[in-house]
Amino acid sequence: MKKVLIAAGASGIGLAIARAFHGDGARVYICDIDQAALARAAGELPGMLTRLCNLGDREQVTAMVADAAQRLGGLEATKWALIGFTRTLSIALGRYGIRVNAIAPGAVAGERAERVFQGRAQASGRSIEEEERIGLEGQSLKALVDPNDIAALAVFPASDAGKSISGQVLPIDGDMQRA
Repeated sequence: MKKVLIAAGASGIGLAIARAFHGDGARVYICDIDQAALARAAGELPGMLTRLCNLGDREQVTAMVADAAQRLGGLEATKWALIGFTRTLSIALGRYGIRVNAIAPGAVAGERAERVFQGRAQASGRSIEEEERIGLEGQSLKALVDPNDIAALAVFPASDAGKSISGQVLPIDGDMQRA
């Protein structure tokens, strides 16, 4: 059984990834700074482990990782934001059969993106639709990324089909080559 730790996992992309791994039968542990969101996520996904954690506080992060490893019985295929750290861990942990990859999402559909476009529209006097069009100009695919697509991408390299994928940064960003 896969064991997965997802930082900032109580909402948005993190929660979509937690849902996907949970649905795939993994044991899932999420941390977040939002206690209410953690409670909602735990209620939605039975058996999911949660912990309040401010990722900006080194002591809290250290305690959280130790707690996750203990409660999950170890860790596997973890989401990290730092590309260099991903590659370094991949090199160091590959000999133990542990895969490490990172996901690089672009502009993600959801409440946060809606608030950003609304704020830009208020500041510029343009419509929300015009601000979204402007925001997507640097992408060849003119659409926000669906959080569920990010979640599906996260599951693949952790699956048996992804057993040879490690140390990679997997972009899912609508092809932001011009951004």
